[in-house]
Amino acid sequence: MNDQWLLHKDFYRLIQDKWQALSKSFASKSYSLDKWHGSLQKLRQFLRGWSLNLKGEQRAERELLVKRIQELDLLAESRLLSFLEWDERINLENKIERLDNLEEIYWKQRARKKWVLMG
Repeated sequence: MNDQWLLHKDFYRLIQDKWQALSKSFASKSYSLDKWHGSLQKLRQFLRGWSLNLKGEQRAERELLVKRIQELDLLAESRLLSFLEWDERINLENKIERLDNLEEIYWKQRARKKWVLMG
């Protein structure tokens, strides 16, 4: 599990909903251990796909934020920005910083795993 997942606003609800759906998908005559193991496998597979989609969304969001900041910077070169434009720029920078923090968490965790595996 990635540490950054825990910071996602819908993570706990997503896990709960998915787990309930998975646990209902097994036949009622199945052994409880088989249900549990099968649900874990399917949840793991789901989370891998969800994580890839999340990273792609974050990358695309960051690109849009940077593009908008560049647009505001071009405007600032030709005229003074209004209070609302400055406020927007500051909010955009804060969003980029949040995304950068999530990326940093991801890479710290990857480095930690690699260090444990490789020594």
